[in-house]
Order: sequence, then C-alpha cells, then structure tokens
Amino acid sequence: MHSGSPLAPRPTSEPTRPCRARRLGALVLAALVVLAGCAGQPPDGSAPSDPSRPASPKAVVPPATTSPSAPPARLVVRSWTCLACIYTMGTMVFDDGLVLRQDEHGLTRARRLAPEGLAWVQARIAESPLAEGAAQYGAVPAPGFPADLHEHTPHWFTVERDGATITVGSDTVPELEGGPKAWVIPDEMLALEQLSADLRNPDAWVPPGLWADTWAPYRADRFLLTVEPMRDSPPEDLPAGPDADLVPWPFMGLIDGIGTTRPGGDPFGTRCIVVGRQVVERVAAAEATVGMERSPDESFVTNEYRWERGNGVLWVGTRWLLPHEPSDCSVSDHDW
Repeated sequence: MHSGSPLAPRPTSEPTRPCRARRLGALVLAALVVLAGCAGQPPDGSAPSDPSRPASPKAVVPPATTSPSAPPARLVVRSWTCLACIYTMGTMVFDDGLVLRQDEHGLTRARRLAPEGLAWVQARIAESPLAEGAAQYGAVPAPGFPADLHEHTPHWFTVERDGATITVGSDTVPELEGGPKAWVIPDEMLALEQLSADLRNPDAWVPPGLWADTWAPYRADRFLLTVEPMRDSPPEDLPAGPDADLVPWPFMGLIDGIGTTRPGGDPFGTRCIVVGRQVVERVAAAEATVGMERSPDESFVTNEYRWERGNGVLWVGTRWLLPHEPSDCSVSDHDW
C-alpha cells in the first residue's frame, strides 16, 4: 500500500522531517490565480523556453477543474478507536446525512441517512457526554489497589459545535489492568464505551427505516495535491525510480511550480493545490507512463521521484478532502 494509508493516520503533532519526509497540502485556486500563475508562459501553456529546464507538456486540465466548488459540510461526530495504537478513520457523520466508515478490510464505505435518521443521530449525540464539551474521561484505581495500575485511552470523539472542534477522549473498560473491580469507573466512560461501539456498527445502531440508501464505496471528489522538493540531496538519498520531469504531467509549466506555497510559508517549499477527481485520474495516467501507481480511491498516496533538475528528490502526493474540510492549504496534510 502507498504511504499514508487510511489505516494509520499520523499523530496530530508535527513529526520531525526525515530526509524522505512526505507532506501533503492544498489551496483553492480561483481562475484569476491560475491565470496569474501562467504569466510569462507562452500562450499555449507550455513552459518558458529555457535550455537549462526541461520543457513541460501542454496542460490538458482546464482551470475550472483545478478549483472544485464544493462547500464543506459540518461534522456531526467522528469516532475512532486506537487498536494496538493504530488509529483509523473510524466513523464520521456529517450534517448532510453522509456517513463514512472503514470496513473490516480498511476500505472506506459511504451511506446516507434520511433526514429523520440524521435527526435521530444528532439527538443521541446531544444526550451523550459529548454534549458537555472537551474532556478526558478515565478510571481511577479503586481503594486497596495500586495507584500505578495501567490504563489506556483508545476511544476518541470529535464534534463540531458553534464553529469550534471539540475532542473528547475516554478509556475503555476491557483495557483496564486488573479488570473493572480494580477501578472506579465514571458513568461518562461507560456511556462513551457504548457510543463508540454503536458508531463502529451503525447498521445495528440506527433503526433500519432511517437510512436513505445502502453502503457503497466512497468516491472522494476533492483532493489536496502537493509537490514537495528536496534539493541538493546526498547521493545516497536519491531514489532509483524515474525522474519527475519525465512524467507528462497534465499541468501548465513545471510540476514543481503548480499551485502556490502554504499560507505563512513552508520551510520545505511545498506547493499545493486543490483538484477534482478527474485531475487525479489524469495525474495517475501520466505517472503510469513511467511505471508509477496512483489511485483516487486511496485516501493518501505519495510517490517519490528522482529529480535531476534539482539534484534531489520530489514527492508528489494526493490526499482526500473530506466533506467537512475547507478547500485550501490550511488543512492538515497528514490527518483528518
């Protein structure tokens, strides 16, 4: 599986960047920005004539498809569980009724609630400890038991309320060392244990008549596409794969000049742009000509290229934008 598998989203803290680090990012480009980015280029969209820089093929992506207009939905609830400390996408419910979850094979499936089904789920969330705001619920050792008993926090929940994102964590009873008798377990922890189980199996939780359709593979329609360069790399760090400039990228100009840099600056010079599914399909087709693989049905994909022009390495990444995420580079490049 490509790097950035949906089975193992990275932690929210920013990791130290190794020599082969991969970063994803995005930015909505209005048509004016796209046109401005073409300033100084020949009218046909090819790269300016410069014998020191390989020519890029003509663009086949019209500007309109590089800035999909899909207003983000609001996240009603997300629940995910740390199983052996491997975090998964979990289950997500959005205020348009869309439900996303990963099946037993790690594939993301989608189903939509009927309006009354969405109202039913929202009522269950409002009745739960999640309505109390950000918190961390855990057990404490019972009288007569060692104070250093091990506990674990595998259940996490995220809700959006009044424009803010609220995170709630809770220990789980089966993970408590010594068993339940060794702990004083708060009612909130028991309630969230049940809510986590319910969200992991929404078919058994939501009454059958409250669904609008059946489960189907999720097809993302917005993506972050990023290009991260690393210039002047030590020879031992250069990959043996194809050179990035040999790929017939479906963009105007050179691949390391697409989109824009991150707001506030980026120490690695990562470029980012928001694209639609059709663009990712064209990128994948271009990469296939040099033996590289990419699929818009994978949530995270990063391909590593040799980059002779920069005497280094170039990473080209795509990442799903989920319905609640804005179409810009402010979105986290490594987690939802």
